[in-house]
Amino acid sequence: MTREGPKPLFNSALRLPLRVAAVLVAYLVYRVVETKSFGAGLFAGFGSLILLWAAVDRLTLWPDEREGLMEVGLVILGIGLSAVGAYLYLR
Repeated sequence: MTREGPKPLFNSALRLPLRVAAVLVAYLVYRVVETKSFGAGLFAGFGSLILLWAAVDRLTLWPDEREGLMEVGLVILGIGLSAVGAYLYLR
C-alpha cells in the first residue's frame, strides 16, 4: 500500500511518549504561571497542552490520517487560551 504526501517526521510508535512529554511541559507551564494567578496558570497550561497535542499529531501522523479542520481548530483554540493566560499573567 502506498501513501500520498510526505512521510511523518517521527514514527507513530513515538506518539504516546511525545504526548506524555506534552502533558509534562504543559504542567510545567501551569506551575510557573500559576505562582502569580491561578486562572492565568489554567489558561496557559491548557493552551500549551492543546498546541503541543496538535504538534504531536502533525509530526507523527500521515497526511491522509489527519483531520485538517480539527487540527486548525486545535491550533486556534490553543493560541487563544495561551493568549488569555498571558494577558492574565501580565496584567
